[in-house]
Amino acid sequence: MNTKRVPGHSPLRTSLKTLSLCLAATLLGFAELPGHGGRYRGAPVGTPGGPPPPSKGTPAPPPKPYVPPSPVWTPTPVVTPSGRNAGPRTPRGINLAPDLSQWQLWWEMNKDQFLLIKQSVHDTGPVTGGDEYYLGAHRRKGAPMSLAPDARQIREKIVPALHRALADTNNPDLVTACLLGLAKIGRDHRKIDLLAVITRYLRAKNFEIRETAALALGVSRNVRALPLLRDLLLDNAAGRHMVKRREVGNRVRAFAAYGLGILANRGRADLRAQAFAALRTVLQDEDQRNRDIQIAAISALGVMGLQPTKSSKEKRLLWQALPVLMDFYKKDLGRGAQVVQAHVPVAVGRLLGRGDSLEQAKYRKLFTSELTRKKRRSNEIVQSAVIALGLLSTPDHKTACDELYRYYQNGRNQQARYFSLIAMGEIGGDENRTRLLRTLHKGKKALERPWAAIALGLMTYRARLDDGGKVDETVGRALERQLISVKNRSAVGAFAVALGLSGFTDATPRMRKLLEENRNHDELAGFLCVGLALAGDQRAVDQIRAVMRRSVRRPMLLRQSAIALGRLHDKLATRYLIEMIQGENKNMARMAAVAGALQFVGDRVTVDTLLKRLHDDELTKLSRAFVAAALGGIADPMLLPFSARYAMDCNYRAAVSTFTDQATGILDLL
Repeated sequence: MNTKRVPGHSPLRTSLKTLSLCLAATLLGFAELPGHGGRYRGAPVGTPGGPPPPSKGTPAPPPKPYVPPSPVWTPTPVVTPSGRNAGPRTPRGINLAPDLSQWQLWWEMNKDQFLLIKQSVHDTGPVTGGDEYYLGAHRRKGAPMSLAPDARQIREKIVPALHRALADTNNPDLVTACLLGLAKIGRDHRKIDLLAVITRYLRAKNFEIRETAALALGVSRNVRALPLLRDLLLDNAAGRHMVKRREVGNRVRAFAAYGLGILANRGRADLRAQAFAALRTVLQDEDQRNRDIQIAAISALGVMGLQPTKSSKEKRLLWQALPVLMDFYKKDLGRGAQVVQAHVPVAVGRLLGRGDSLEQAKYRKLFTSELTRKKRRSNEIVQSAVIALGLLSTPDHKTACDELYRYYQNGRNQQARYFSLIAMGEIGGDENRTRLLRTLHKGKKALERPWAAIALGLMTYRARLDDGGKVDETVGRALERQLISVKNRSAVGAFAVALGLSGFTDATPRMRKLLEENRNHDELAGFLCVGLALAGDQRAVDQIRAVMRRSVRRPMLLRQSAIALGRLHDKLATRYLIEMIQGENKNMARMAAVAGALQFVGDRVTVDTLLKRLHDDELTKLSRAFVAAALGGIADPMLLPFSARYAMDCNYRAAVSTFTDQATGILDLL
């Protein structure tokens, strides 16, 4: 593997997402990418007129090389005048842009809320016989058992180990992994002031370390971080003093905004009010034109988690936030700026949610008009309007539902048409159900039916939550017929996931058979594992274990099968991963794949082994960074990843590099 470093760029920020990037590469027809470990959920930046220029004083991340779809042509390095390797370039005439309209990218963004892996792994005891000793389970019969690391293990082992690894290195891979790991844990030690540790790295020479430190302040959930994040975002004298530079830098400011959103979401009304004041200042600044900062501020407002029914302070904040967002949305900033304004409808939908208030009705009407207006706005605006309608509407809002279906049938933008199907699934109701079933039966097999299937899966999943677990047999049988009749592997993966969401267990024997038949097709096998896990099929456990054990050098499938076993409460999965990481083979790709899987399904039993590997000098720094990331994920008390609130229901087609660029955006990090 070529590990040559581009100066100023940490490969961990690229590598931490490549288990899922392998998924994206496979589904988009690329050659298999090197497997490192971690999460990918982003889409390449594609904004009207191209990406914005890099901010003054902040080096832009190097271009992300694509892997050619054919072995006929091999890219050659291009060396810039400065002597830096700029990475492979695509020769003229070869279009390697991925098809971002496929359903898998939507699933990658939204899956955390359905899989709930940490809850499954930590909150259940052993269910596979003979594992009591391995799990250290000396307990009285019937007593509840949690496999989450306990407070003492975190305080006395994990935090000091991550801090020691951080203090002993200047390697950007290990530094960024340890910073985020400590921030996720969010605990001081008797000898370690977490905020002081993080703040020190705001002065690093490496730009990715600086922006990771800014984000880590918010991820830490420490209220004392709020003034620090505010000063960084506003680029004032205090912020510049923290970074020891003439200006904070636009990327660091953007990550400070994202951090403010995360911190505010987990804080009280007074803290949210302070965060809102800083974010409002950015959006009302007429001289502020940086897209990364603007999108970060809009997105942060949207994820603040305001609860107007909880207190008058929360209601007042909501009334203040909505006009700020809409004033920005209605500005005539030119068509090129609409990629930024496209994040406003999603933020409004997140803040308001579904209901029949006057405010909700007003915004439903506004966003519905975006689907029907004669003077076209950008595709990103239309896509986000569709997403917002899915967040704001109920089955009783017939106009919104009708316009969504009409846009699916006749709309010009393909992605907005597919998002319309998802919105109908989110809204639910008999009429939307009928329309989605019709699309599942008559739509294009490889393009439209997968989206209709996922939408039906969402609809039945939410209906089961509201109706005591009752399964919609009609939807289940319709999905099963598609599973049997359609041969396109990408579509079959969607049907498998949808069947899992729907809870239709009658289809699981067929899914197990398909898993056996397609065990060498990583993408489809992975989604079949996930579908079986969502359906709660305990009979599939042995088969999925076998898949995982064969997948040491197939990181995408290793991750998917490990997640499936975690969802099925199978504790042997963790034992197998520990055996892999304890082996003599210290190949980086192997270590990355296993540590990446442990990030999702690891528990307190895995901690000691990971701690040994964290300080194993025979491992590469990058391999140790993956171990640090796994430790941080295991000890994170939050059930969902910190980036999940930004990922769920987002418009990933309206992207800038700090949002997602397949390597360095908020959605690309573990």
